Amino acid sequence: RGFITDVKSQLMGFDFRNGPLRRKYDGVKYAERKCEDLLYELSLSQENGDTMPGRQDGSTLDEKEWLQLQEAYSEYDQRRELVIKGCRDAQKAAKQAIFALHRGDTQRSAKLITSANECVQRVWQEHVRDTPGLRYGSFAGVLEELAEAEMF
Repeated sequence: RGFITDVKSQLMGFDFRNGPLRRKYDGVKYAERKCEDLLYELSLSQENGDTMPGRQDGSTLDEKEWLQLQEAYSEYDQRRELVIKGCRDAQKAAKQAIFALHRGDTQRSAKLITSANECVQRVWQEHVRDTPGLRYGSFAGVLEELAEAEMF
């Protein structure tokens, strides 16, 4: 129980928002609750009335390592936010290019596609190239939209 409580207390320092890591964090909370229930039931079943050994003072976790993890996650999250913001302009330009093609305005469409390509290149160079996990989500969505505009 002490280990799970220590892990949970360390994870509370992270800003998970809604996502797969948030669901894993919720799983840790449920595991802690199961341990508490089990320990309570064991304490009730003891015949001699002795209590279960309590939590020992001190954490079994390496605080320095958890700080490094938290910093790495925070840096990744900041990069992710920059990718999302950077992809918005490219996504908008690609969509507008498709709409311009629907109206037969090929010159405006070509300018918008060029603009979208420049935005995508900038996001790639500044953020995504060095962090492979950022290739999914917003970046993949803008590439799909841009490909559709180019093919149209």
